[in-house]
Amino acid sequence: MEETNHLDSVSVRLNLERRYYSEEPIIKAEDAVNVVAGEMATWDREVFCILNLDVRHKPINFSLIGMGGATTVSMSMPEMLKSSLLSNASDVIVLHNHPAGTLDPSSSDVRSMMSLEKAFSTVGIQMIDTIIVAGRILEGCPPYKSFMKEVNGIKEMIRGGDDHER
Repeated sequence: MEETNHLDSVSVRLNLERRYYSEEPIIKAEDAVNVVAGEMATWDREVFCILNLDVRHKPINFSLIGMGGATTVSMSMPEMLKSSLLSNASDVIVLHNHPAGTLDPSSSDVRSMMSLEKAFSTVGIQMIDTIIVAGRILEGCPPYKSFMKEVNGIKEMIRGGDDHER
């Protein structure tokens, strides 16, 4: 009796359901905050989420990628990319919260976001913004900070510093 080798195949299919968060395009930080950050502000621990957007910047889904403790959250690069790749996202907005209420990004936040921006770029997905949501607010829109500008500012400072050293 002859043995034959075979390889099972698995297929993944995206099943689109009704858009839960918004039918409106999300273009800037305020749009994203109005849609999802209110929910994020209720959590008592740090969470890391990705808002996956289609080519028209309409939300495809909102994925909780990591949940940590009071001051940190662990993030795995493959897990961060998986949601966006499986959703066929063209753009993403990254959000995480600081339950203690501070809006200032830590040096770890800045390093992580720079790495994440590069990883998304490598797979052809644009990271539009990174938003920190502060505190635990149960009503209304929580305070937030778009820190992509902070990251870009730091990149410019690094580039500027390198140019001056030459």
